[in-house]
Amino acid sequence: MLWNHAHRRHLRGRIAGNSFLQRPVTLDGDTRRNSRTVSKSITWADPIVGTRAVFHFTDKWQMSLRGGVGGFSVSSVLTWDTTAVIGYTFWEHGTFWAGYRAVGDNYTSNGKNAFKFDAVLHGPIIGLAFTF
Repeated sequence: MLWNHAHRRHLRGRIAGNSFLQRPVTLDGDTRRNSRTVSKSITWADPIVGTRAVFHFTDKWQMSLRGGVGGFSVSSVLTWDTTAVIGYTFWEHGTFWAGYRAVGDNYTSNGKNAFKFDAVLHGPIIGLAFTF
């Protein structure tokens, strides 16, 4: 069923896009004679594909599930993300969201400025969505 305000039940869709990541790194070193700070930032982008589903329990309450995978060795070997949130519509054009998100990325660059990032970042998320 497509989005229908009269019978809002669920919405499913496919996702295709780009994942843009920037990782700053700062190292501080102190000795008795001097101190030194070294900073470096690296940015990369990856194609992603995925899916999402929104389930409307009532006119006010809904749940959104979203997941994607990408990288495909364009920049990262593999990147992925998944999100699960519960939403409460407090106004016709406004929804409060709260849930959990996890993002994983496996990126390696070579050469003089070699950089490796292989991690999973996860935690609670909150947000407001305004639609018109």
